[in-house]
Amino acid sequence: MTNRDFGDFNNDFVVDIIDLNILLQNWQTIYNIVDLNNLLLNWMNTIPQSEPEPEPEPEPEPEPEPEPEPEPEPEPEPEPEPEPEPEPEPEPEPEPEPEPEPEPEPEPEPEPEPEPEPEPEPEPEPEPEPEPEPEPEPEPEPEPEPEPEPEPEPEEEKIIELIGESNLVWNRNTEYSDPGLNISGYAENVITYTTSNNMDLATRGLYSYQYDIYENSNFLLTLVRSIYILSIDILNTIPNIDYNEESKKNISKILDEVKNVKFNNNQELLLSNNFIVHFENLNKYYHIPLGIINSMYNSNNNLTIYCYGLENENINILSMVSNIDYEMPFIFNEKDVRKFVNIYVDNNKNLYLLINGKYMFGNTDELPILNIDNEEDIHIMLNETFNIPDAHAIAHDGSNLDVLIHHNVDNTKIGMYHILYMATDSMKLQTCKTIKVFVN
Repeated sequence: MTNRDFGDFNNDFVVDIIDLNILLQNWQTIYNIVDLNNLLLNWMNTIPQSEPEPEPEPEPEPEPEPEPEPEPEPEPEPEPEPEPEPEPEPEPEPEPEPEPEPEPEPEPEPEPEPEPEPEPEPEPEPEPEPEPEPEPEPEPEPEPEPEPEPEPEPEEEKIIELIGESNLVWNRNTEYSDPGLNISGYAENVITYTTSNNMDLATRGLYSYQYDIYENSNFLLTLVRSIYILSIDILNTIPNIDYNEESKKNISKILDEVKNVKFNNNQELLLSNNFIVHFENLNKYYHIPLGIINSMYNSNNNLTIYCYGLENENINILSMVSNIDYEMPFIFNEKDVRKFVNIYVDNNKNLYLLINGKYMFGNTDELPILNIDNEEDIHIMLNETFNIPDAHAIAHDGSNLDVLIHHNVDNTKIGMYHILYMATDSMKLQTCKTIKVFVN
């Protein structure tokens, strides 16, 4: 990195007032907003001259020990086989029966003795009655399960940020009021802060408004807003040109406090109500959609172009080209300057194209978020009706915004047309989008 990357423009290794004077003397010729941010980040710091020591490489984590393999289960012992039954012994052969001896003559049988009378059987004893079974004890009632404790609600995200743009353009000799801080997610009285600034509202220059923020009295962080004080009040220098009611298609061009600026005029395109302003050195293209917002002004097509404070630039008026990535100006129905290029409609509905050469390009993250339900090109046939897609917008703080819609579609003529969507928040930060409509 060079000393310029730290905001040290005289190479003395200290960022101080000398470097700030060098930057202001060569603003937008040698130095730009990047050099300004480098200077602010290193204000009154000494520039390091040695390279930082390399961070030690992290030790490799030890590999995990492998788990022991499970022991194999023992095989079951085989059951013993049954012993064989003994074979039956063979039966002996029967001996021959002897011849029968002659039977002796039977002796006379004695008279049979009388049989004794049977004794009476005793009567059976009665069976004892069974004892009654005891009644079963009642089962105990189950204890009720305890109710689960409610899960704690997720903590709100902690946010501390600047409200509005981090780079502001302010008018000379106008009392400054900072938009402030957005603090959320912290308990009450936990966050405190102090402010400081180096502004001289009577002198053109680049200044800062600083917040030193503390949590429970311990330093937490610093937020800085950059403020550019104009050499004169640009809003008061915008001329009011009175066109009479019959005047039509007048183009007035005024260059004020410019240096080395060449304006390549194209009267025909300026009267077409749909053209591009090209800034060669900045490489920026701005679409000027006068024909789309024709409901905001009258049909006399009187246009005043006022370019203030621009240096070293070639301005060209070009026709619309579909493959150019162009930006949109700030469009408002009151006299105001919020962007590099602005469109203002006065009380008589005459148009002003204001080019503010003192504008510093700010943080686009704080612009409103604009979503169109269908951003694809629309193709219709002659005399065919079509529906304009809806759109929704929210501001940087999350609040809902109204979306203004303008278009110049004529479905009776073949051509390319546009639908313009605009969302503007309370800080007059504006987001614009267009979609194309082709009538075939």
